[in-house]
Amino acid sequence: MALSTLPIELKLSAIQYLDPESTFHFALTCKDHATICQSILKEHGRLLLEGQVFDTDWGNVLLWRFLLEVFEDPSIGWYVRELNLPPNRQTSWVEEHQSVQNAPSEEEKTLFDNAARQLQDLYTPTTRFSSLSYHPLEGLTDPNDMIGTIQARISKGYEDGIIAILLHHLPFLQTIRITDSDTVGLEIFVRRIADEYQKPDRSPHLPFRHLKTVAIAHRDSEMSCAVDWAVSFRDIPSLTTLVAQCMGNSSYFVKPDTFSVGHVPTSNVTELFLYSCQLDAEKGLAVILADIKNLKKFTYTSGGCTVSDSSYYNPKMVIRELVKYAAHSLEELTMDQSDLGEDLSDEMDIPTTSLRAFQKLRILNIEYKLLRPLDRSSSASSTGTLKEGFYTADAHAAIDDVWDVRIILPESLEEFYSHGEFDGDDGAYDEWEQVKDLFGTESAMVPRLKMEKVCIRRRRMGYSEDVIGMAETPAAIWESPVVKRLLEGHGY
Repeated sequence: MALSTLPIELKLSAIQYLDPESTFHFALTCKDHATICQSILKEHGRLLLEGQVFDTDWGNVLLWRFLLEVFEDPSIGWYVRELNLPPNRQTSWVEEHQSVQNAPSEEEKTLFDNAARQLQDLYTPTTRFSSLSYHPLEGLTDPNDMIGTIQARISKGYEDGIIAILLHHLPFLQTIRITDSDTVGLEIFVRRIADEYQKPDRSPHLPFRHLKTVAIAHRDSEMSCAVDWAVSFRDIPSLTTLVAQCMGNSSYFVKPDTFSVGHVPTSNVTELFLYSCQLDAEKGLAVILADIKNLKKFTYTSGGCTVSDSSYYNPKMVIRELVKYAAHSLEELTMDQSDLGEDLSDEMDIPTTSLRAFQKLRILNIEYKLLRPLDRSSSASSTGTLKEGFYTADAHAAIDDVWDVRIILPESLEEFYSHGEFDGDDGAYDEWEQVKDLFGTESAMVPRLKMEKVCIRRRRMGYSEDVIGMAETPAAIWESPVVKRLLEGHGY
């Protein structure tokens, strides 16, 4: 019997069991279906407004109690679009952390245990995680045994095991915001989900099918959250925006073919936003970038030695890695180190950089010193010239030319925002007037760049003293919508 010939009463009865997305698609099939779906779609809209953000802030909502509600009525999970896991949520119910009233009963733990067992067909034991280290006192059994890990975490009183189960009941989740408090099991679980997405037959049954945005923050004022959070979430096919705060060091999970010749990237991430981070350029950042197909927007501010005492900002290395993996696609680049000083990066970084290889870069917002060649004296030739056209202070007294930053900027550039002290604090001449003169004339190196879209600020003690260009001063990175929307209430 054709669907169109079914009685309206029967159609209405069937529609009651459809999720919001399926109901919407059914309504689009014909005018009659659109009519009978109106009231149901209106109700879906009301429930979506009420339940689209699941917020565990200050323990107002307990994850394990919400999961029990979902067991009773799975439709509750249909409306959750954002899962917020801030540092002040209940992360565990072990005796030294939480009161007995906030812990599930043994009977309820059995329900969770059974729910984990129902996922066995999705997550069969593997040997992929043999290189991962973990602390046995945190309640992990075997990182390769996800079901056992979930059960062990719940048994020990950690709610990341609850989250692992809950994610399977949030089919339309689009955004997840995490502070890494008691989440060692969840971190491994996300890695496993990403691996399972490499198997097409598993995809329809996995969490994160509609996930677009992820934000991860570190729980403390010192040290960092693991790079492997980013490596794992990056491989979720639907993800487009990846945000991290206080992420540092290197990745411990590098796929064997990541840096091999002919490696084909698979990640659909288009924006990578690293706020107050400190990643090893080659063993951390490059691992993330190597599997991204078409990165369009990149923001990276230094977290300094409080985030990592073993990795350095190394801006020129960062640009080199971006050129290697995103020269064909990157459109916006923002980098800043000013608030945290040199942090030994000058000693560890490569001496020069160039952005000429970027084919589509339109907007550049970068601290001026991150572009300057580092060595202004030791490698000078007899005329006092250095690589990329820079001159020593002595040589500058005898010649007219000065280093022109535009020779390393991409031809595609349309907007240039920068700032610096320009005060010769490292022995070089005061170049501010020379930079003014240079930008007083157009350059064939950047034919699309006009003064209306240039803003170079000379700063002293944090204040702007003079400006080159007519563009408005860009907002501080900490005032960006990404920070305010996705990182507020997270981290330390």
